[in-house]
Amino acid sequence: MGRAEELLELVRTHSDAVLHATDPAAAPVEPDEGFFDVGLTSMGAIELRDRLAEATGLKLPQMLLFDHPTPELLVAYLMTRQVTAGRD
Repeated sequence: MGRAEELLELVRTHSDAVLHATDPAAAPVEPDEGFFDVGLTSMGAIELRDRLAEATGLKLPQMLLFDHPTPELLVAYLMTRQVTAGRD
């Protein structure tokens, strides 16, 4: 499994956990599906951002999920951040 696939699994695992906290019947978010389209709230977006920051060790912006609204777009962003962080 490559790094992008690992990050996608991480994003989906954490987003599903946040979604299920407010709606136990929520379906898993698909890679190209919008987080807010499947029921993520603004408070959920903050929680998901915090979970991902802790899991990746990256400082992530407040507007993370508004700027990268699907798991695929979020993973692409995280990949660039990790490459940049590795150069520091």
